[in-house]
Amino acid sequence: MGKAKSCKAQFPCGKCEKQRNTGCLFSRPTSPDNCLRQWSVKIRENPQSFLVYHFCTGNLVVGSDDEQALSKSIQRSFPGATHIQCTRHLKNNVKDYLCHKIGVRDDEKNKIIQSLFGEYGLADSDSTVIFDHRFETVHNLVSEQAAGFLPYLNGRIVPLIKNHVHIPKRVRNWTNNNTESMNNLLKIGTNHKVENMTDLIDIIYRIVQSMYKDVEKSIVSMGNYKLTQPYEHHKMSVDAWCQKTEQGRNGILA
Repeated sequence: MGKAKSCKAQFPCGKCEKQRNTGCLFSRPTSPDNCLRQWSVKIRENPQSFLVYHFCTGNLVVGSDDEQALSKSIQRSFPGATHIQCTRHLKNNVKDYLCHKIGVRDDEKNKIIQSLFGEYGLADSDSTVIFDHRFETVHNLVSEQAAGFLPYLNGRIVPLIKNHVHIPKRVRNWTNNNTESMNNLLKIGTNHKVENMTDLIDIIYRIVQSMYKDVEKSIVSMGNYKLTQPYEHHKMSVDAWCQKTEQGRNGILA
């Protein structure tokens, strides 16, 4: 494994961030369908006690890579959720297919990848008109330089980009890079062992509680985290924070 690159890890609440080095720490359950079904049952039984109320309100956004078993499990277990896919994984899948199954030159491969995932690529489209126009451009480019890639492009990659990158729009060009630090916390919390559902929920609860403590520190410029730009107006001195009522502090942390 090569040296991990520095990335910005952001808390689920979105209010604070930390610069840290991480590697790829995403882990998959041995039976994703059963795992997600258990989660959905537990959540529906008592959502607030698990701090996941939004799972039941239609506001849930679930991100994953292109693992088909996991994608199907997400659709079955959380049918009302918005399912987005990691553009970095999609990009790597395209690279692998072009290199190992089609065998295109590097310059041709780079042009195709740029047309799909570049700054003005298909995945970056923010309207239907732009998406359709860029798709035509991509299709013509692939037809000229790697015609053997067309079936995979039209049958797999374009539908995934359209349905799980372009249409959701709620998280533009999302990658799972920002979740890698959380995966590391979960592995540390479970000591890299498989836990039963109730114990896992308790571990996650403790992790979330510790996050809120770090958020509170970031508000008063303490600790290792800082407020992100949309929440910088909450920054204040320790004295000002201590003078607030518990209700006032919770209102900011919520």
